[in-house]
Amino acid sequence: MRKFAIEPHVIRVKRGQNVVLDVTSKDVLHGFQVEELGINEPIQPGKGAVIPLDTTKKGAFKVSCSIVCGAGHDDMSAIITIE
Repeated sequence: MRKFAIEPHVIRVKRGQNVVLDVTSKDVLHGFQVEELGINEPIQPGKGAVIPLDTTKKGAFKVSCSIVCGAGHDDMSAIITIE
């Protein structure tokens, strides 16, 4: 994650696949949140976080930043698609 962007913007995984996300921030404290999958992790710059992803539920799930990080915070989003 970098200021006001979540990259990649689309993450595609197969249902039932064992997935662990390695999430980092290059600039400020962010929050990696996927409400429907019960994920809400703070991401500290330079430290990051390893987040296991539950892939038992099919669908497209919105990723957002859950910690106000500046003027472009509301535009930070991505999609995790479990196929």
